[in-house]
Amino acid sequence: MVTLNQTPASVEGIQVTIAGQDIRPTGRPKKLVNTGEIVYPLKVAIRGAAKIIEEKIRGTPKFKNYSMVNVGDEITGKNLWGFGSDPIGPGDITVGGRGRTSSHTGQEVKIYGVCFMELIMGWTGNAIGTHPRQELLE
Repeated sequence: MVTLNQTPASVEGIQVTIAGQDIRPTGRPKKLVNTGEIVYPLKVAIRGAAKIIEEKIRGTPKFKNYSMVNVGDEITGKNLWGFGSDPIGPGDITVGGRGRTSSHTGQEVKIYGVCFMELIMGWTGNAIGTHPRQELLE
């Protein structure tokens, strides 16, 4: 189990737990560039964390060569962006879970299917140069 908090860092799996503040879907479903599969983008705007709960069958990254793919691997930082191939419903985001502080409630959601989350801005260092949505989505 590895935890990274500096860019570049991402996680890939078939079940990923996301925690933080201001978790929300980011628009309509999109197609992946390589496969044409439909995915549902989302972002964590404040204090995000993404942890792999269930890994893919084959342990090689599909989207980024630096992606972590093992159960328990986690990324944490100021902002996260990614997607899952199963839609997120209005009742799927739990309020009051991980990610809360003394003055703000936290949110938590699990994404399923083809899951990818990338650290946009970590706790140290610079933000990533190119947003992953420009590379991965049509």
